[in-house]
Amino acid sequence: MQEAKRRIAEEGAGIIIFAFDQHGKSVGLRNHFLVYAEGHRRGLEFVKDAYTSLGFDEDYRTNYADVADIFKHFGVKRVRLMSNNPQRIKLLRKQGIAVQRVSLEMPLTQWNEEELIVKKRKLGHLLRLEGLGKKSVKQ
Repeated sequence: MQEAKRRIAEEGAGIIIFAFDQHGKSVGLRNHFLVYAEGHRRGLEFVKDAYTSLGFDEDYRTNYADVADIFKHFGVKRVRLMSNNPQRIKLLRKQGIAVQRVSLEMPLTQWNEEELIVKKRKLGHLLRLEGLGKKSVKQ
């Protein structure tokens, strides 16, 4: 978030949309907490595995229509989207928003390395993963 804000300030234009109901893959804050607690309790490699082990779908965000509506409200038809999530890009395009992806990748650290590697491997996030030890990343 800090890097996104820095880049927007540098360019002098931009919008940050925090879609509250999208947080936690749209399962709500209480369930989002339960998912993280379950993942920690069971030692699951990735939060997505905790969602499915508790009976939730992998992701309830299916069309990003609310985010597209916000863009449309402000007359935004084309965006340079800071995201590494190919699903988000695809779904916004389906809503009629022209999307140019802007990579937003921070160096690997001991605190984010495992999560980012799993996001790349299991969710196909568009990441180069430069930094620390770079554990094996299989596509």
